[in-house]
This record gives sequence, structure tokens and C-alpha cells, in this order.
Amino acid sequence: MPIAIVKDGYYARPIVVCDHCRGEIQRAAEGNYQWVATIGNRAPAPIYFTHKECCRPFERSQPLDDESLWAWSPLEALPVYLCRNLGIDFDGAAATADLMAI
Repeated sequence: MPIAIVKDGYYARPIVVCDHCRGEIQRAAEGNYQWVATIGNRAPAPIYFTHKECCRPFERSQPLDDESLWAWSPLEALPVYLCRNLGIDFDGAAATADLMAI
């Protein structure tokens, strides 16, 4: 359950949950997103979220075969990649989010 919805007063808000400690990643700068990269495999890989300090312990808890390795990127880069890959206009999306929060 790496992305979840929590009740915050009258509103619901999405949060990112660390796959290792199960705590909320409260600031993007505190976290990474990770995936298993396998040589020759082009299939989509699940994304895992970790606090930066949980990154290596999480990897050690997940054994990999000899053809796989852990890849990661800072969590703050993920929204940029998603906006680009999904063709999202960030300003328009922000306006929609603001409208939905009313």
C-alpha cells in the first residue's frame, strides 16, 4: 500500500507510505522510489517507495536473482516524469486540484 488516502478534517488527501517501515513519507526530499531492474526484461516493474534511510534495509530484505538489481530515483523527480509521460499540463492539473479541494 505505498500510496493511500487518509482523512484530514473534512478532506481526504493522498499520502506516500514507505514500503519498509510503513511510515508516511511526509516530504518528497525524504524519500526515493525504487524498482527491480532485470537484464533483458522490458516488462513494467512495480514501484516501491522508501524513506532515504530505509532504502538499503528494504533492498536487503528483498532477495534478488543474479540478473536483477535495485534501481532508484529521488521521489521529488517522480511527479515530473509522470507529468511528462502522461501529457499533463502542471498548471492545469494544479487548478483542477484546487477546484476539487473546495
